[in-house]
Amino acid sequence: MKNGAVADRLEQIADLARNLDAKKQKQLLCLLDSWQHEEQRGEFRIPCFLAVDFVYKGRGIRAFCKNLEPAGAFIEVRGSFNIGDDVCLVIYLSQWDMHLKTKGKIVRQDAHGIAVSFDKALNTAAPRLSETLPVEALSDCGKPIPA
Repeated sequence: MKNGAVADRLEQIADLARNLDAKKQKQLLCLLDSWQHEEQRGEFRIPCFLAVDFVYKGRGIRAFCKNLEPAGAFIEVRGSFNIGDDVCLVIYLSQWDMHLKTKGKIVRQDAHGIAVSFDKALNTAAPRLSETLPVEALSDCGKPIPA
């Protein structure tokens, strides 16, 4: 696509976004962020079944992480959540006496839970998630890790 066409399309998007209420603008921003995240995803998702505690609007919630990657996770949980809201998470790897603490934003919700995009990738200090975490901790797909 030529630069002029791209600029025109971006201006159309901006015009439409300006006419949305603040809540819909926030949802649009999160949607665009999640699309960009998907396009940049270089890591694979690791299926898992890990206990997770998270704080949402001052309320502590216990749930399970169903898949994990350096930039985000899918949390199996019931309830009503708002896309774009912040969460603080602790993902437990108790079998290895480890836990991961991170913050992120809810980028998607479906009937099974929420997708969270982390503010900082879990592997900022290592090139790959598997170098950051014990691989065995993440390969117990469908089995809870003993406490």
